[in-house]
Amino acid sequence: MGYTTYGIGVKISKVEAAIGSQNASLMAIETSEICPPIESKIEGHSYTVKSALADLISGNLARSSAAPDLFVYALETICIHLGTRLDGEGHIKFLEDVEWSITYTPLNKYFDLPDPGTFPEARLITFAQICEQHEKYESDTDHEEGSIVDAREEYLWWLKQCIDLKSDLVTFCY
Repeated sequence: MGYTTYGIGVKISKVEAAIGSQNASLMAIETSEICPPIESKIEGHSYTVKSALADLISGNLARSSAAPDLFVYALETICIHLGTRLDGEGHIKFLEDVEWSITYTPLNKYFDLPDPGTFPEARLITFAQICEQHEKYESDTDHEEGSIVDAREEYLWWLKQCIDLKSDLVTFCY
């Protein structure tokens, strides 16, 4: 199984506003094209990403501890819908691949949701952190050869896109 991380430029305040908003158009988002077709059994009933999305939008987080991975996929769905998927070449398997000190907050912790375990992994880098990291690393020319160069260039490109969008960065890793 190969791993990859991709970025979405999104204002996290819009995602926050969506949670508990009862917004019918957000509840109607088709998740099957965005997320894997996984489900959990909760109290004998099938529980899917679509179910977790509806619970997030309605503000019902009671089942989040029973299916924390599905809530991360639901957050991903909201981020994709409200934000912009960033251009990239897929050089970043994990954010640690760039070998820089990247400041972030796990997305589940930001929204006070249970830890989904190892995967999916979602991280939030705020606009202020983006600007700070871009300034710190954009002139880092002391690169080794190979995949680290590609990963660093892609990460810097994500930061630049978020600066242009004036958005936060949310990354998802599978």
